[in-house]
Formats: sequence, C-alpha cells, structure tokens
Amino acid sequence: MTWSDPESRDIGDLITAAIWNQDVVDNVQYLFDNLPGGKSCWVYNTADISWPTGTDTTMTFNSELWDTDDIHSTISNTDRLTAPQDGLYLVGASLYFNQPDCFDLKVFKNGSTQLGVGGRGDAGSSFGGSVVTIVDLAEDDYVVFKGYHTEGTTRLMVASGYIGIAAFMVLIGAKPT
Repeated sequence: MTWSDPESRDIGDLITAAIWNQDVVDNVQYLFDNLPGGKSCWVYNTADISWPTGTDTTMTFNSELWDTDDIHSTISNTDRLTAPQDGLYLVGASLYFNQPDCFDLKVFKNGSTQLGVGGRGDAGSSFGGSVVTIVDLAEDDYVVFKGYHTEGTTRLMVASGYIGIAAFMVLIGAKPT
C-alpha cells in the first residue's frame, strides 16, 4: 500500500465510500504500517526455565501480551523476535530469578552476535534485571536473549506475569543515512 495525496474538496461535495477509503482509510493504514511504533510485540513465559551455571541459557516465550506483525511465534523458534522490515528497533528483556546472585542478561542478533548486556553485577536483595538496546535489523533478522551466571548451582528463571521472563521489540524508525 502506498500513500495517496487526498484531493481538495469543497463544502457540499459528496464523499463516497471510495473517496473515504482512498483519502482516509488507506492513508491511515499506510501510516500504521510505515511509521515507528506501528510494529511491536511484548512476549513472556508463563513457566519457569531451568538455568544451569556457567552457560548461556536462552530465554523462551510461550505467551504474547501483543504482537502486531508476527514478530514472535508461540509454536516454533519461541526464543526469537523477528524484524518484519528493515529498520532500527528498540529491544529489551527482563528476568527474575530465584536467588539474589550475580548474572548477565545478553541480547544477540541472529543468535550469535552479542549486541548488549545488562543484569546484576553483585550479590544483594535484587532478584531481577534487564537489558535494553537499539539494534539495526534487516527484514527477517532476529534477536534472542540469554542469561548467564556462575553461581555454582542451577537456578530458575522465574515466570512472574508479564515481566518475569519477558521481552519486547518496537520499530522506532529507519537507519539514518
């Protein structure tokens, strides 16, 4: 769908369904499809994930709060958030876990190129952390999130509503030239 410049109308002109659809409906749909914020998702997991020590453990998501453009699948590759078009995306994840220890929460492009890291750097009372970054993605590129800890024993990534094991992706615009 492309943008169609509306024609000027005079008072008393009959606005038919075809004119309304072309001048208003189609252009609103174009804006929704092409402006930042129109493509996004928020995903989460309703089940805890076992988290072994000393290894990157990929977060998976079995539920969606919303998904505007098939960015995520609850059937296959449930760890991925996939770009529906070329652009810059704001991506992030949050993670709760069952011990107040140190951990990293990492974001990877196409499963292997690390783009960001967040988490918790020292022991204390906090049981969660997050990572947020902006990534340049081509259509069908994807991001995954992985947790890492070296606390000596298996921990749990804890499901806690929409935020315990959760991630999001939002198209924010085109890459500057």
